[in-house]
Amino acid sequence: MFFPKSILIEPTFKCNLECKDCYAPQNEKTMNIELLEQIITEAEEIGIYRFEIMGGEPTIKEVREEIIPVISKHKKSYFTICTNCTNVDNEFIKD
Repeated sequence: MFFPKSILIEPTFKCNLECKDCYAPQNEKTMNIELLEQIITEAEEIGIYRFEIMGGEPTIKEVREEIIPVISKHKKSYFTICTNCTNVDNEFIKD
């Protein structure tokens, strides 16, 4: 049986930019945090520990305030966040 080595998760399509060549639809949809938790937990149960968090822009303050606590609980897993870096500040780095 084949299992992927990583999972790409797009918890939001919110973005603070309007790039003409962006693949993400411009809307305010955000993933239910319980669903995010469930995806990560079930992936870990079958041996997947690498996750790429993309979007929209997952570092928008109201989004990161929801996803950082969820991903912080999963100490066995490795998370990368794809960002446009416009929201990377000292508060984000601390989180």
